[in-house]
Amino acid sequence: MTNDAGLYRVTGLNPGIYRLEIEAAGFQKLVRPGIVVQVSQTVQVDAELQVGNVQETLNVTAAAPMLEAQSATVGQVVERRMIDGMPMPNRTSTALIALIPGAVIQNVAGDIPIFSVAGGRMRNQQFTLDGGNHTNTVGLAVNQSQVPLPMDAMQEFRVLANNYSAEYGQSQSGVVTLATRAGTNVFHGNLFEYLRNEALDARDFFASSRAKFRQNQFGGGIGGPIRKDHTTSS
Repeated sequence: MTNDAGLYRVTGLNPGIYRLEIEAAGFQKLVRPGIVVQVSQTVQVDAELQVGNVQETLNVTAAAPMLEAQSATVGQVVERRMIDGMPMPNRTSTALIALIPGAVIQNVAGDIPIFSVAGGRMRNQQFTLDGGNHTNTVGLAVNQSQVPLPMDAMQEFRVLANNYSAEYGQSQSGVVTLATRAGTNVFHGNLFEYLRNEALDARDFFASSRAKFRQNQFGGGIGGPIRKDHTTSS
């Protein structure tokens, strides 16, 4: 429901593509599909209803791209198709932080990238996972992400570099907001083997030959309904 000024707010949405329907007595029903909501994003959708009968429906099939006019935050999203399509040697989706303007990876501890954002200090980021705090504040020898999520569990993530809102008040070097994949009403799963060796690697420019390398990673995932049409997990 809107208020007297016609303003409305929908909160708690997961990243995804949504369909908006607006109707009021004495006006044509407005339908606008294909609204993309990304992680940590506030989307403004304005609508103007036309006078008409209640049976009439106005379908908006094309519209100008929506700008994030509700926030001055500077950041970039890494989407699911990028996670699926980019080659990553450690199968850790957050390795794609290297693609974010202003983010510089200084080192790698195990499979976890150690990086700085917008000139800030390393290991001073704040991490959130599906809206909850995911920051590890214990010790200085590890990155501040509690658990590096595997590629198959990640939907998308956003790195906020500057001007982030007051809800992110525990960071001195950027905010990384992560969102996991949702399940469906049908059980589904996958298995994989990730193979890498020197036969598939290029020779380093300064090396006379390719060093021996063997890496085999096995894994899988499963998702499905916990409660049909209400709660799913992947």
